[in-house]
Amino acid sequence: MNATFKEGDKVQWLHTSHSGRSWSLATREGTVALAGHSYCTVKMRNGRKTHVSTKELRLSGEKSKLTEFFEAKVAAMEGSR
Repeated sequence: MNATFKEGDKVQWLHTSHSGRSWSLATREGTVALAGHSYCTVKMRNGRKTHVSTKELRLSGEKSKLTEFFEAKVAAMEGSR
């Protein structure tokens, strides 16, 4: 999503990490602490702050990238039956 974020907005984003051949995908949530043009500083629920690209952020309550991915996969599988 390409939205404009402001301080105090509740947001979510997809976090990916890997170790060896294993990948991990997780939806993370937080509150915008400092809004910028291309990056926002987000305070996560554990109190830590991180920088996230505004291209990756979505407002809380919107469908996450993971949800959209799995919905598309299910629809494709149902369509191929």
